[in-house]
Amino acid sequence: MFERGRTNFAQLQRRVTAGRRLLRLAHEYPAHYVLFDLLADAGGKLLRNLPLSERRARPGAALGRRRSRSLCSPRSG
Repeated sequence: MFERGRTNFAQLQRRVTAGRRLLRLAHEYPAHYVLFDLLADAGGKLLRNLPLSERRARPGAALGRRRSRSLCSPRSG
């Protein structure tokens, strides 16, 4: 959930407990999948020994065409 370019956890919580309002809120506040790091690839190969910069570069390649509602966090911590 993004609002003015930033994540909005409060909006996400509202959607989780929305009940009958869920469809309306999902339309008004679409959810996004935010990736911070990749610890294993699609084949199960562990990537934890790679430098963080390499692990953070991999999610975009793994998502391919599905990136429209997914993104890598610009930074964490």
